[in-house]
Amino acid sequence: MVASGADFRFHYGKDIVIVFTHDTLAEVAGDLDMNILVSDDKDFGQNFKSLVLDPRKKAIYGAKLAYAFNLGTENAGKTAFIFQRNLENDQVELLTTCIIGADGNIALPGVNYTDFIILY
Repeated sequence: MVASGADFRFHYGKDIVIVFTHDTLAEVAGDLDMNILVSDDKDFGQNFKSLVLDPRKKAIYGAKLAYAFNLGTENAGKTAFIFQRNLENDQVELLTTCIIGADGNIALPGVNYTDFIILY
């Protein structure tokens, strides 16, 4: 499906939105697989809250994908640590850190479609 100039938003529950612009979709190499498993029941033994995304298919798409996550307004001002699996060496690495906004949201760019672990 291609619509000229349109943005496409894929919602996973109430807290996760993945956004693609028409220009971004034009850069994607191959098919885009949006089947992911979302889990928030892992604390990794460190008293962190976490959000884990595990896609059914891990792929390098060659385009920047935008991810938005709602971590709750009760977490506003906290630091979120975002980890992503490196598809070239299959290692989980720190991607970035960010401050959770007053609305409880964080947004981050990604190039690959792979596991994300967000600790906050």
